[in-house]
Amino acid sequence: MNIPAARFALSMLLLLAHSLRADVRLPAIFSEHMVLMKAGSVPVWGKADAGEHVRVTIGGKTADSDADDTGRWKVEFNLKDSAPGPFEMTVEGKNRIVIPDAVIGEVWLASGQSNMELPLRVTADADAEIAQSANPFLRQFAVKKTGANKPMDDCDGQWTVAGPATSGEFTAIGYYFGKELQQARQQPVGIVHASNGGTFIEPWTPVDALNRIEDFRAPIAAIEKSATNYPIAKAKFAKDFAAWLKAHDREDKPCPNINEYAAVNTSTAGWTTLPLPTKAPVPGFPSTGVYWIRRDFDVSAIVAHQGFKIMIGALGGYWQVYWNGKLLTETTYAQMPGKDFACYFAVPPETILTGKNTLAIRIYSPNSQLIVRGGSLWAVVS
Repeated sequence: MNIPAARFALSMLLLLAHSLRADVRLPAIFSEHMVLMKAGSVPVWGKADAGEHVRVTIGGKTADSDADDTGRWKVEFNLKDSAPGPFEMTVEGKNRIVIPDAVIGEVWLASGQSNMELPLRVTADADAEIAQSANPFLRQFAVKKTGANKPMDDCDGQWTVAGPATSGEFTAIGYYFGKELQQARQQPVGIVHASNGGTFIEPWTPVDALNRIEDFRAPIAAIEKSATNYPIAKAKFAKDFAAWLKAHDREDKPCPNINEYAAVNTSTAGWTTLPLPTKAPVPGFPSTGVYWIRRDFDVSAIVAHQGFKIMIGALGGYWQVYWNGKLLTETTYAQMPGKDFACYFAVPPETILTGKNTLAIRIYSPNSQLIVRGGSLWAVVS
């Protein structure tokens, strides 16, 4: 090997060794604008290489820890007598992380259904409140909605400081609660916003807590068994159903031109007015196939700016929802093997026009009658 080649090989080995190094990492909750509890035992945790030494510093206090065999580490601080800040938190191992604008005060979890999820921007007198909402000591960590079959080590989300550009997306209940608490106690308040409209209380409750109640044990065991078997059963259904659809010539045929059915100014001449709720077949409708239903809405400028959610009752089949000709959400038999799921979705403000708007839903009903619940819509078979 000549000298230049040897140098090249050595440099590549050094780069490879660097790429294999596991830098110290923090969950999203420990990030810029974060709020830590003003308490005697405040944990900070993360991941690193197994055995890696980690040092965390904030507000003149330092704590050390070594990562365990799985790479997990945790330190604790006594912040009971700390000033509110803001501070810079540093985390040092084989690399160095700097988190600016960390404050110390109170942290509250705001979780639940749509009542907690409701953003400040759609509440009464929202514009006036948001305009005067600047408060460096009121903050929200918004947890991105996701699902998991077991507890997660981390979540997607970020901290934001209350102000005219950000407060509109705060949970309204959390915002007013945090605002009042911050003013009364004169210390930072952080709201961890983890809400999901339409959810039940049971998924928010730890299984070990539910298992302490005898009447809950058998249902929980049944749910856990069903959850374990579900992926296998779902995959089998999707495969078997696809074969059945092909054998009976009931496969979903792609629509050649969505705009003929979903666009705002599509003519509804020749369409049938369908009073809802109803079931097919009705005169001119087969019992299975693809159906389109649509309705025009007149939306005010205020509502268009705020955005909103639409709930349409159970739809028998699998559906695609279009707002002003743009696909918003859909289901397939591979995603949701059952039927008659409620159609519930958000309409983003950027897709809403002031004045006329069109909601169009394409329903693919391969083996069941069309079932639609809700207000009157235009309907047609494609």
